[in-house]
Amino acid sequence: EVDLGEGRWGRVLWALGLESINCCRFAVAVPGTNNLQLAALYVPLWRVPPLDKAEEYPLDGIGGVLPLWFPGVKQLKRRIIFGMNKRIPFVSLPNRMAGRMIAPELRGLLSAEDVAAKAKEMLAAPQKLEEISRSFWELTHERGAAGKIAAAVIARLKR
Repeated sequence: EVDLGEGRWGRVLWALGLESINCCRFAVAVPGTNNLQLAALYVPLWRVPPLDKAEEYPLDGIGGVLPLWFPGVKQLKRRIIFGMNKRIPFVSLPNRMAGRMIAPELRGLLSAEDVAAKAKEMLAAPQKLEEISRSFWELTHERGAAGKIAAAVIARLKR
C-alpha cells in the first residue's frame, strides 16, 4: 500500500489480471499490452516508458535479435531507442490508435519520486481521469472488433 497523502491510500499491483485492472481508478503502466487492456476497461492510464534501461526494450528487425552481451549492442540499442523517443509523438498504443494524446505519457530518465509525484497529481484531478476514461470508451466503442465479428456470424447464420 502507498500513502497518497490526505488520508488516502493506494495499492500497487505488480501482476495485473483483468480482475485487478477492472477495480482500478487509475493506473501507471509501462510499455505493453496492458495499455490496451486498461483502455478496453476504460481505466484511466498514465504511461511511463522509463528510458534508464532503454537497451532492454524489444526492437523489430536486426536490433531485436542481436544479443546484449555482444560488444557495443547495448550502446547501439540505447541510441536507437533515444532517437525513436525524439521522433515518435506517442508511445502508448491507445494514443497511437487515436492519433492524439489521450493518456498522458512521461518519457525519459525518471526517478521513483518523479513517477510518484506525477501519479499523485493525476489522482488529484478526477475530471482529467474521467476525460481519459471517456476517451477510451470512444476509442474502443468505435472499433468494436468483437461486435463486428459477432454481427457477421449472426448474419451468416441467418442465411
